[in-house]
Amino acid sequence: MFDCVEAKENEWRKKKCPVNFAQSNCDRKCQECEGAWNCGDLTKASEDIIKHLDTNGDKKISMTDNIDKSHLAIVTEICDYTNDKEVTPCEIFDCLVKVENMWRDKFCPEGY
Repeated sequence: MFDCVEAKENEWRKKKCPVNFAQSNCDRKCQECEGAWNCGDLTKASEDIIKHLDTNGDKKISMTDNIDKSHLAIVTEICDYTNDKEVTPCEIFDCLVKVENMWRDKFCPEGY
């Protein structure tokens, strides 16, 4: 996981995540890469996804939300790390970190 996200993720997890999500310590900053998301982008995107897809206000994305079931299937397939058919804000954040790292691996060959 790139360094700046790790530090921001720990801060975010302290506020939003259940105890079972691990934290790690890192105070280094990531290098710039054109088009890459920064730590704030990942946090905002996580919050925006939950706000958009959590239609019943229970702070998770699940079958009880009023969203297209095929869309829910895609989100849970990619981001449901606990395999409980629900996607929490923490899982969304982890999923976005994974996607961002895949993007950086492809488009930031100089490293991050």
